[in-house]
Amino acid sequence: MKTRYIILMALAAAMVLPSCHKEGTKVYDGAMTVYFYSPSVNFTNLNFGKYNSYDDSLETSFFLFPGMQEVDLEMTVARTGFSSEDTRFKVSVVPGETTAAASDYALAGEFVFPGGAQTATFPVTIKYSPKLDSEALRLVLRLEESSDYQVMSAERSMKVIIFHNDVLKPAWWTGVAYVSNGFGVFSKKKYELLMMISDNYPFDASTPAAVIRNYALLFRQYLREQKLAGNTVYEDDGKEMVIPAGGN
Repeated sequence: MKTRYIILMALAAAMVLPSCHKEGTKVYDGAMTVYFYSPSVNFTNLNFGKYNSYDDSLETSFFLFPGMQEVDLEMTVARTGFSSEDTRFKVSVVPGETTAAASDYALAGEFVFPGGAQTATFPVTIKYSPKLDSEALRLVLRLEESSDYQVMSAERSMKVIIFHNDVLKPAWWTGVAYVSNGFGVFSKKKYELLMMISDNYPFDASTPAAVIRNYALLFRQYLREQKLAGNTVYEDDGKEMVIPAGGN
């Protein structure tokens, strides 16, 4: 089955500002360490010292990947210090905080941090099963000490992944093309209809405005036809569903 990556790209920091840590978790100073990183935080950002990878959970849904049985999530780590040689870091699953069964995911235990690189990525595969239609599963990852790296506090060495099959607002549903001139305010019901009308067109941030508008006009026509047939489509709050493209 073809997989698709959710890419979490990040810049790297040369040194790490101190942060709070959970009881029983040692914080190492001066040694080369590896930690989870976020694209929203970088070395020049004052929020870097406050970043908490444990609280910054990743949530995703198989609804965003129609027909796929497995999805590869690409996680990003950064490091303090520097090595021109390939090094290795370790990742484990935290059993006491994870609700996903071993059959719900796949994760290798050790990965390569390329020599000279400031960041590295590693894949976590999540797998679809019918239980995701009615519940969300939680997968908690933890960076472990290796022969090459020490780890930081839990706030930098742990990451929570939540996955299910519910409808999530996709990251691309934003901006003028999608909102003001396209499909309007997001709702789960509207998104489900859009996927039906567009035959699961792979919208993303680079989709041309003309393509977005074309599907928006098709969507608007669908709503008009349903209304004429006496089947007016309403949002869950009772308001009539509206597509702003082309006026109404």
